[in-house]
Amino acid sequence: MRRFLPKSQFARHVLTLVTGTGVAQLLPILASPILSRQYSREDFNVLGLFMAISMVLSPLATGKYELAILLPEDDADGASLVGVVLAITLTVCVLAFAVLVPLAGPISRMLGNPRLAHVLWLVPFSLFGLGTFQAFNYWFNRSKKYGRLARARMSRSGVSVAGMLGFGAAKVDTGLALGTAVGNIAAGCVMAWQAAAEDGGMRKYVTVARLKALAKRYARFPAFSVPADTVNNLSSQMPVFLLTAFFGPAIAGSYSFTQRILASPSSIVSQAFSDVYKQRASEEIRAHGHCRTAFKSTFRRLTLISLTPFLIVGLFGAPLFAFVFGSTWREAGLMAQVLTPYVFLAFTVSPLASTLYVAEKQHWDLMWQVGLLLVNLTTLNLGRTIGKPLESVALFMAGYSLMYLVYFGLSMRAAGFRSPLELFRGGGSSPD
Repeated sequence: MRRFLPKSQFARHVLTLVTGTGVAQLLPILASPILSRQYSREDFNVLGLFMAISMVLSPLATGKYELAILLPEDDADGASLVGVVLAITLTVCVLAFAVLVPLAGPISRMLGNPRLAHVLWLVPFSLFGLGTFQAFNYWFNRSKKYGRLARARMSRSGVSVAGMLGFGAAKVDTGLALGTAVGNIAAGCVMAWQAAAEDGGMRKYVTVARLKALAKRYARFPAFSVPADTVNNLSSQMPVFLLTAFFGPAIAGSYSFTQRILASPSSIVSQAFSDVYKQRASEEIRAHGHCRTAFKSTFRRLTLISLTPFLIVGLFGAPLFAFVFGSTWREAGLMAQVLTPYVFLAFTVSPLASTLYVAEKQHWDLMWQVGLLLVNLTTLNLGRTIGKPLESVALFMAGYSLMYLVYFGLSMRAAGFRSPLELFRGGGSSPD
């Protein structure tokens, strides 16, 4: 049996995260045929808008300092950066609550779905869970404690799915967003409890003076990565906002459901590779000034494992969705077929794009994100001119896919490749 297990440390770490995260992501996938019958397309639009707002605000909630946790050689500095993230998260969430609660009605009407007002008050609490999760996610990643990451992700998924199913059985039409928020809060609490119980000594490193010094030392992350990630999240979530405004909650709900089904299984492997790659790339850059070996081996693995499943969805998405989730969701299956090239590129390129962070090339990332926002605004508005939802989604996919190819080129450059040909030449990958 042992001969079938991964031999390299890199593969074992990925397998640990894939297994744990796979269980976590399998739960909502298994629950989706039930959820698609408990909730309407309009209900999934409420979830889509709730998650879109949370995603757009999430970079502000951490200042992106979590990305710096991997970089210092001294664990004391890494632990103190966790403190920086938690302090920013608490501050931003309090401010978000003060803004979103009194303005819930106007914001919901502006976005095209008044029912969103019933869940906007949960956004700050969900953000606090996400920010806490991110801080300790990078701390555990730094110390290669991937089992903890897997357990926390399973807790988030399990609580979310249980909440969604329970609220659905109780006929609570906002249950999807409620379950998601509860899951995020639970995951953040689990991560914080694990760190307190097993890494309690990290607190002795945290002082106000050290927090200020490290916040200043890594100021490039909030300066460049916060606007870059905010723009990126706004770009990726823009179809949810604009499809709701252009074509109504039902069409936008189909898109949100499609994204949920496509993103969940692909993020199992993509996020696991990203976590391990960032840690390995950071070590390689500190040792050699580049991370070509880690980049090349990760790219090859991601490409090999992604071709078959994305080909199946691209060819048979509509009948598969209608059979598994009900005939109401056939249109969502058509959207899945259209979006397949973009999701494939996102799966392959996104883990490698973290090279821009570990190589401290955040300004490259910011320029790319601004370009992506302009491209997405252009394609979606062209779709509105055409007046057909599916064509609008197709234009969005084409523009986003083109920009992901540019992103890949920038990531290669940051990794230390002088030419794309170097990536495809044989050799150069370590067994780890």
